[in-house]
Amino acid sequence: MVAANKIADSLSIEPPAADCRVFLGDSRDLTAVLSARERGYTGVITSPPYPNRMSYIRELRPYMYRLGYLADGRAAGELDWKAIGGTWGCATSLLNTWTPNGHGQIPFPQFDRIVDDIGRGNALLGQYVHKYFEDIKSHMASLRQVLAPGANCRYIVGNSKFYDTMLPVEGIYVAMFEDAGFVDVSVETIRKRTSKKELFEFIVHAHTRRADVQRRQHPPKSPAAPAHRSISFDR
Repeated sequence: MVAANKIADSLSIEPPAADCRVFLGDSRDLTAVLSARERGYTGVITSPPYPNRMSYIRELRPYMYRLGYLADGRAAGELDWKAIGGTWGCATSLLNTWTPNGHGQIPFPQFDRIVDDIGRGNALLGQYVHKYFEDIKSHMASLRQVLAPGANCRYIVGNSKFYDTMLPVEGIYVAMFEDAGFVDVSVETIRKRTSKKELFEFIVHAHTRRADVQRRQHPPKSPAAPAHRSISFDR
């Protein structure tokens, strides 16, 4: 009853208001989406797709057909291929021929072994995991370029298990954030998921360096404090 009263009381409080804008683009290339004057975000909160081979395009197909976003099954597969973690339809055959982009390894010590272990059970799943983290790595490198000094990032992620191989997603995110130049990176466990006993959800916290640190390393020509702005990425 106490909880119900709190919810009822909250309905009388005017929620905070803020100007919102929606940008359509690829989160792996944010500089192509956000012009120079649209950058300088001080906060990021998002829950990217989990690397569990769940296709959000597949789940949403009926609505997307109904609303005219998709014309046929091929279009659904092509859109899923463009998404991070997409493997439905023709994206599956494209994944079979995918090769790493050559822009450096995933900076997690056991990553290659984990991918090999998963690939021994199913070669396609090994490819899937490898591509997923290459896409996230590209996203993080791009993300730094649109954030203000001292920006806070909160990424809600879940770990995965393929056959008998655990995929420590939260640990790999930490390693990639640090490799991309973020600081004060940490992990917070928030809940047990209602599936396999080993699976949890986490918040990965990361920050860009503050202005005073950046100023000592690279003195800016015209330092200015950014307005507080936050950005969120859809799946």
